[in-house]
Amino acid sequence: MLALDLSSPAATAKSLGAAARQFLKLGAPLAQTPEVSKATRRSNGISFREAHLLFKDGQTVKLLVKLTGDIFQVLLNGRPFPIKRQDDLDGAIREIVDGLNARRAARQKRLAASKTAAPDGVRASRRIREVHLRAQLANITEAVEIAKEELAELTA
Repeated sequence: MLALDLSSPAATAKSLGAAARQFLKLGAPLAQTPEVSKATRRSNGISFREAHLLFKDGQTVKLLVKLTGDIFQVLLNGRPFPIKRQDDLDGAIREIVDGLNARRAARQKRLAASKTAAPDGVRASRRIREVHLRAQLANITEAVEIAKEELAELTA
């Protein structure tokens, strides 16, 4: 594969499908179909279109692809990621997968360390559930006492 062709929807689907297969072959499966911006943007004198890739481990890659099909810039998890082989798509995909693999452990560690507070409703429902369970326990123990009294009357 020489370059990404984003000139028409059919060519875009074909070239991004081939890129997705290449990512899969290198061990980085995509979680969803790549999305491509409809508008052509211009920055630093270069016209490009954006392709957004979401991987199964939650990492994102934004490819800024020049109209010639070469990769202009790569944003890995929102941060610029320099690649050496901008004009060789297979080599660029290999570099991107290497970057994904290198950042995966650090990203998972950061996500695991982040604390998320439980919503207020969860705490309230826990207290309410405890009250209901205690009421059920009281009803059951009362029913057991009544059953023991009936058993004692029947055996006497």
